[in-house]
Amino acid sequence: MTAVHPPQLRSAPAKDRPPDPAEVLDRPTVVHVVESLGGGVMVAVRDYVRATEDRYRHVVVADVRPGHDTGDFAGVEVVRLGAGQGPVGTWWRLRRTLRAYRPAIVHAHSSWAGVLVRLLPVPREDVRYTPHCYAFERRDVPRVLRSGFYLAERLLAPRTGCVAAVSPREVGLADRLRHGCRVEYVPNVVPRVVPAVTVPAPRSPDRRLDVVAAGRLMPQKDPDWFVRFVRRARRLGVAADFTWLGGGDAEAEGLLREEGVRVTGWLPRAEVLRRMAAADLYVHTAAWEGAPLTLLEAAAHDLPIVGRESEALRSLGLVNLYSSPVEAARWLAATTDPVELRRLAVAQATVLRLTNSADEQRAALLRVYADVEAPVGGTARRRERSARR
Repeated sequence: MTAVHPPQLRSAPAKDRPPDPAEVLDRPTVVHVVESLGGGVMVAVRDYVRATEDRYRHVVVADVRPGHDTGDFAGVEVVRLGAGQGPVGTWWRLRRTLRAYRPAIVHAHSSWAGVLVRLLPVPREDVRYTPHCYAFERRDVPRVLRSGFYLAERLLAPRTGCVAAVSPREVGLADRLRHGCRVEYVPNVVPRVVPAVTVPAPRSPDRRLDVVAAGRLMPQKDPDWFVRFVRRARRLGVAADFTWLGGGDAEAEGLLREEGVRVTGWLPRAEVLRRMAAADLYVHTAAWEGAPLTLLEAAAHDLPIVGRESEALRSLGLVNLYSSPVEAARWLAATTDPVELRRLAVAQATVLRLTNSADEQRAALLRVYADVEAPVGGTARRRERSARR
């Protein structure tokens, strides 16, 4: 598993000499604030860094989620925020960190980081915010709490210079929170290069299907939806082996295993991609969602996808979506022909590659960060904003 490296510059100088000042001052600094670095957010932040590292110096300030490392952060400057300090302690530590780095842009990732950053004395025009699915979209908390999350987002929206949304659905929600606010759609990326794997020969009718789901087992992923899908598929005569790539909540793992689903536990991202490439079908079960990386990783392998109905996934161009696991299982029982599965997979992957490319992401990020020029005397200057106000 790839380790998260201690703070260092991407082109790290030798330890026996100080950094070259030009190496630090030739680009504006973007500080990414992440409440918990792991899973899909870790991959997304890594992609943001790689997409624009020729134009910006990136620093990631985060708590690192143990055992959930999914991105290669070698050479990326990572500052540990420090867990167990409580909200006030975390706020003060973050404030001290931002004072030390004096960034041109502070980019908050996820709802909790969005609260912390927008309550800091950071100029509104310096703040970028990527919710990665707003907290008020959650379905594992009471309605009154979701309403509280929505109210908090509305109150903090005027403190946001730009929302970098991960889906067209998130763009619409950002505009609803503050009509006319600056929003850019920054797509997540279908990976271009995946680990070399040995892909099984075209499936014969008598070979069992290899069906996988993936992610950290938690309420959002709703493993019970997958259990009901598996149960119905078997009753309908689908000959398949079912695997959950990942782990998490012990009760959820037990629920899956009781139904005969293999649970791998948390795997390095390269191993998840390898197993996806060898599978016949990917099932996406999340009860709420932003723009899931696992879907794009499945598309990278031309893997057929069946998913749970959601506005976020519809906005990304997904079509094979069902409101209930029973409906999804019926589709699978009626569509086990390998040629038809392949046709559906290629058609879906083609759409996702067009709209979720590295080039599209880079162009969008450059727009998100566009009002910052190269530093002069160590301080970033800003371009005129009159054109966009």
